[in-house]
Amino acid sequence: MTDAPAIEAPAAHPHRRRGLVALCLTQIVMWGVLYYSLPVATAEITADTGWPDSLVMGTLSAAMLVQAAAAIPAGHAIARFGPRTVMTGATIVAAGALLLSASAAHPAAFVGGWLIAGAAMAGTLYQAAFTAITEWFAPRAIGALTVVTLAGGLASTVFAPVVSALLDATDWRTAYLALPAIIAAVALPLHATLPARPRRAHARARGERAPAAETARIARSPLFLALAAAISLSTLGVSAAHLNIIAFLQEHGFDHAVGALALGLVGLGQVLGRLGYPRLSAAVPVLPRAILSIAASAIALALLVALPISVALVMTFALLLGAARGLTTLIHASGLSELWDARHYAVLAGHLSLPVTAAGAIAPWAGAFLAETTGGYGPAFVILTAVTALSAVALLFALRGSRHA
Repeated sequence: MTDAPAIEAPAAHPHRRRGLVALCLTQIVMWGVLYYSLPVATAEITADTGWPDSLVMGTLSAAMLVQAAAAIPAGHAIARFGPRTVMTGATIVAAGALLLSASAAHPAAFVGGWLIAGAAMAGTLYQAAFTAITEWFAPRAIGALTVVTLAGGLASTVFAPVVSALLDATDWRTAYLALPAIIAAVALPLHATLPARPRRAHARARGERAPAAETARIARSPLFLALAAAISLSTLGVSAAHLNIIAFLQEHGFDHAVGALALGLVGLGQVLGRLGYPRLSAAVPVLPRAILSIAASAIALALLVALPISVALVMTFALLLGAARGLTTLIHASGLSELWDARHYAVLAGHLSLPVTAAGAIAPWAGAFLAETTGGYGPAFVILTAVTALSAVALLFALRGSRHA
């Protein structure tokens, strides 16, 4: 039996281990502040300003769309200047953007600040962190990628109560003065002192135009486009179902507590999926691995829409869906360097992050829109199941085509 990649392998390289620890901490901070703080603070913001909930929560979706639009430029910048420079600059931009939103007297200024923060997300969240780890640990980066995603998964656990405590003690504007201060005190110095790029990465950054042309060719290849389409469509289907599960269950007669349990179990399932990823990656090649994770998501959704709903079924669904989501996140992280040379990673990660992030941004709206237009969350979830299943089938055909190419 093939041994799984060892998560503890980075320990032999102190500078890489230091960088990995730093990124684990900064991913908790940046995800906690830039992604999870706004849902926690929405009620306080709307109560104080009179702005509608849809505007405040829609601002987060808009910021994620900006993040998607910035993904490719961010990938090129990381490839040229390195993760340390880009992540440090983007961290400063993120802190400044939140200060702008905190002082906003008009909703346009509030939204504008968050749109700037959306651009900073492309240079501070997983896309940039995955590139740094791939440069430091390639060709054995899976263990380190697993560790940083496990840390990132703690962001809501850490920052939801932090933001709530700030709101209880002060008001939302003061809270959003404190949160950039946390970014400046924790994430900024850690990003500014990340390990330098390895010599091979410096050499690639100074390379001729040929590697750039080769990267562009890969980004236009049928296999890359199929992988991007499959992960994006499955992200749309799975995220829309995940974020609308409470409404779906309430429509079927369950109370809010059961929906909250399902949401929590999805998070637990993601952790379990990520913990098992190194061993799975040792046994299964990346494309079959991607098909497996997306198919598992489709099966979880199919169970929910095809069988009589019970609490036991909801728990099974949530754990399976969460495990599949955890696998898909790491396939997004490691798959590019497994399929293509790691020198292309930064730019290809930008090309992949654009549609995936956009799909995640519109997912909450898409689920509610389908429910409104089809007459309920039951038919909407059937459509989301079909979308997710079709993405797995499309990737299966792409795999067969690549074998015969």
